[in-house]
Amino acid sequence: MRRDGSLLSSMERLTVGRVLPTGLTPPHSPFRLLLLPVALAVAGGDPAPPGAQAATFTPVADSYVEAAAPTKNNGTRTSLRTDASPVVTSYVRFDVEGVGPGSSAKLRVYATSGNTVGFQVRPVSDSSWSETGINYGNAPAYGPVIGSSGKVTANVWSELDVSSAVTGDGSVTFALTSTSATATAYSSRLGARILVRRDP
Repeated sequence: MRRDGSLLSSMERLTVGRVLPTGLTPPHSPFRLLLLPVALAVAGGDPAPPGAQAATFTPVADSYVEAAAPTKNNGTRTSLRTDASPVVTSYVRFDVEGVGPGSSAKLRVYATSGNTVGFQVRPVSDSSWSETGINYGNAPAYGPVIGSSGKVTANVWSELDVSSAVTGDGSVTFALTSTSATATAYSSRLGARILVRRDP
């Protein structure tokens, strides 16, 4: 699936939709969330059982908002950010399909700087926000923490289970927050994806 929502061909899924093993730098293409009938081992995860379907999706929208600049939009920035003081929160939206009974989902985020606390992932029920319109003053509310990364290291992927928030097809939004007062950056579009596996 491209950013515009159109489907990729099988060849495009294996080339444009590159998924690299853990530890490698992210591909120079947008965030993606693509359904692929391949084992999760390709993305550094556990091999899928026979008959399972694995999908990798990348964001269709992302931005971060700043408490210190409540009307400022950062939708055209090339990175996402988290901070506890002053508060900075990132929002990432995916369009997923093929989710059903037995599905599991993992969010992978590529950090370009680090902190000793890491970041937290929270579900956002309202996915109607605009990438070029969201700011701290109008950002949708987020829910409780569903996953914590632990220590974040620059140029390393973090992977968190977000299955509880990916329960069906459609748009799904996550907020990335942190209790660390160390400003931390993550790759925007280049370095976030969801892996969805549906067992037979």
